[in-house]
Amino acid sequence: MRKNFVRRFHYAGLLLALFIVVQGCTSSKAPEPFTLTIAHINDTHGSLEPSALEIRINGTATYTRMGGFPAITAKVKQLRHDKPNFLFLHAGDVFQGTLYFIKYLGMADLEFLELMKPDAMCTGNHEFDKGPAVLARFIDEAVKHFPVLSANISTEKEPLLAGKIKPYVIKKLGGREIGIIGITTLETPEVSAPGKNLVFNDPVKPVKDAISELTGKGIGIIILLSHQGFENDVEMAKTVTGIDVVVGGHSHTLTGRFEGLPEFSPEADYPFVVKNSAQETVLVVQAWSKARVLGILDVSFDNGGHVTGYSGHPLVITGNKAEDFRQKNAAGEKETVSADTFAAISAFLSKDPVLEPSLGDAEAEALLDKYAAPILKLKQEVIGRNDADLWNVREPGDTHETAGKMVNGSLIAPVVADALLWKAKTVKDENTRIAIQNAGGVRGDIPKGDVTVGEVYELLPFENTMVLFDLTGAEVKEALRNAVIRADGAFPYTAGLRYTADLSKTGSDFFTAVDVRSGEEWVPLADDETYHIAVNSFIASGKDGYTLFETVKDRHYDTGFMDAEIFMDYIKAVKTLTLPETRVKVIDSKK
Repeated sequence: MRKNFVRRFHYAGLLLALFIVVQGCTSSKAPEPFTLTIAHINDTHGSLEPSALEIRINGTATYTRMGGFPAITAKVKQLRHDKPNFLFLHAGDVFQGTLYFIKYLGMADLEFLELMKPDAMCTGNHEFDKGPAVLARFIDEAVKHFPVLSANISTEKEPLLAGKIKPYVIKKLGGREIGIIGITTLETPEVSAPGKNLVFNDPVKPVKDAISELTGKGIGIIILLSHQGFENDVEMAKTVTGIDVVVGGHSHTLTGRFEGLPEFSPEADYPFVVKNSAQETVLVVQAWSKARVLGILDVSFDNGGHVTGYSGHPLVITGNKAEDFRQKNAAGEKETVSADTFAAISAFLSKDPVLEPSLGDAEAEALLDKYAAPILKLKQEVIGRNDADLWNVREPGDTHETAGKMVNGSLIAPVVADALLWKAKTVKDENTRIAIQNAGGVRGDIPKGDVTVGEVYELLPFENTMVLFDLTGAEVKEALRNAVIRADGAFPYTAGLRYTADLSKTGSDFFTAVDVRSGEEWVPLADDETYHIAVNSFIASGKDGYTLFETVKDRHYDTGFMDAEIFMDYIKAVKTLTLPETRVKVIDSKK
């Protein structure tokens, strides 16, 4: 028995020693480094073509184009080739914004996305603008290539979309599994047209449930792909544990640093770093809008899926040849730069990490050519009638080449304001009382006769979106006062509000009347009353001297609806444009 006991003891000792050795090796094993590259876009809104960009090279204004789907496609392809662990994400609002959407209802955008090969996309509110059927057609094709996500939409009662929008997807890269959860703004039913069968739930519980499912499967890296706005993303990053990165959209937030582009006004760092309740690092990013920039974020994780390091920035992709850049000549006309000037431009771009010439992608550029050709025909499409010549000048008292002196200013700008007010009441808040349109945002006339799509886009060429917020009557007067003093492009045309300004009076209190419409009547604007107001995104950001609007940006809601599309919808609704009532009177304009 003693031999058997000794033998058993000996074997047990050997097993124990082996166990200790194995444990020692395991505990001393160094963490395996894992770095993930995330490229992302959001709120592209049919912007297949590049947007206009002005930069200063050695003090000279230089005009080029930025972004656009062909340039984004080329860069995403390069990153996917160069980066071993790469994700490309779209944070919603592919739909709405240009003639490309009007013509193709998102299917042209989808063909570009198929070239870019997104790993996931979440639904934005504008994906529902044309109802469930149009979105269902988009998703039916999209899911052959990438998943469409939103954890907080209940689709069970909508047969067109039931089961087609997933709460999350799991991707495997470099031996690590990554969970990507999608969410959509809770405001979608108010600002879009999803129908009565879809339910948009508060996203907090669905996100927590998805995180629980993913962590239960042993997944430690979790990305929230969000279309609910930057501030909401930051709040969720702080309060919901388990999220590592939030890739966002909806608020069109420009983040990062642009030292070579001083005209840019970023609102936060890239990435924006948050500590959650467990004091873990969470990174929040967004990439502006309209495919103007491509966000590129590198994130390092430890074995537990916690963020250990990060770097990145939004990339501005410019033209790549001399023909893509113009400067003004001695006569003030824009012309293509010389070879020497282009060499100086290229040197300037190479020194700034956030600026890069387009790599070019023949396949994507051919695709754009294919879809662009029918757009020229679309511009000739008649969308309504105009029974009066709606001439345009900047200020009251200006002279129009055909109509002569226009005592009360533009006739078309007030109609643009009418369209803003109509849209705000229709899609967001029927209690919206006032719309303000700056003169500089309206370019050209709408003569009597048929109104075409092309005319509208020439009238409103800047792709401004409609922004809603609240102001007191006193704040409205202050904003009007500043704009009237500044005048020119800042001059304010209105809907739902009328005013008379006597500039012969000394001091800044030159209003003799400021009234707001109440039903069928006009009543004095009350200084201490709060009014819902609609403006375009240009003056909402404080431009043209509307600095008060920028100071109250915490009250802003950018609907994402573009002014040209709003105006076209308005024309289709009223069918015939008429001469607007006089709402602006300026005494002693000295013109």
